[in-house]
Amino acid sequence: MRISSRCLIKTTVVLNPLRAANWELLGTTYSTNIPLAQGADAFAVQSLRQAVVLDPINPALRIALGGIYYGQGDFENAVRVYELAVTTKPDLTNTHYNLAFAYGGKKDYDNTVQQMTLVLSLVDRTSPDYEVAKKALTELQNK
Repeated sequence: MRISSRCLIKTTVVLNPLRAANWELLGTTYSTNIPLAQGADAFAVQSLRQAVVLDPINPALRIALGGIYYGQGDFENAVRVYELAVTTKPDLTNTHYNLAFAYGGKKDYDNTVQQMTLVLSLVDRTSPDYEVAKKALTELQNK
């Protein structure tokens, strides 16, 4: 008998539903199946939202949740989730970067440029990430 990994993950959630990491793992599993399984996006959102409830100061959970909203084109919810992630950890560059693009999806270019400028202030100037963010900012400013 072969048991799927998704079944095992669901079992861990059932056995310990108060552990945020279990919900995160379940949400991540569903999110990787979004292109393959109808409704996986809704299950991923539900699982990650539960993880956030259990661990509200973990910005990684909000980044993952915001990524699903962004992928769905739901920029309003993506912005909301990323803004809360920024509140929990203001110096996390990835969150500001994602927030910039979520603002861009809403066509809120002023906030997009503001967030990308903040990214540049947080990233080491010698890092390849600095060049990526700088290029993105230039492209945004040209819009």
